[in-house]
Amino acid sequence: MIFIIPISILSIFLEGFITNFVAFDTNLFNNCFSLISLIIIFPYFYNNRKLYFIISFIIGLIIDIAYTDTLFLNAFIYLFIAYIITKLSMLILSNFFNNIFLTLLIIIIYRVTTYFLLVITGYLSFEFDSLLNSILSSIILNVIYVIILSILSNIVSRKLRIIKID
Repeated sequence: MIFIIPISILSIFLEGFITNFVAFDTNLFNNCFSLISLIIIFPYFYNNRKLYFIISFIIGLIIDIAYTDTLFLNAFIYLFIAYIITKLSMLILSNFFNNIFLTLLIIIIYRVTTYFLLVITGYLSFEFDSLLNSILSSIILNVIYVIILSILSNIVSRKLRIIKID
């Protein structure tokens, strides 16, 4: 827990902080930092998935309250993404390159799920170009973030001798 809480809080704050420095009219750097933190913190919860799901839901709820106008949308989507992360983590090891692959996959799943839920509810109209732009604009910054967090996670885990199931 000593490493998980700072990563989660940092990711939530950075999600809002970065948007202050990147112009809103450019869609080059859309961030999903709190979503990426779910990938990084999962190995610390390998034996306690119930707590992982609770934390995932809480992070999504905080994102809903702080940054969006859709209460509980991100909370349930983050819970769904956490479930996907747990299932995929059984198939692949949690290492540097797999974290990048998992980030790309999770961004695509998150953007498609959110987009289609907003289309179904009538909040957005369907435009494939808009969906594709949303996915592509999320990749660069989030891959950089997962690389930094992966390196930090490995360094801190070794230094503090925190058990992490890879």
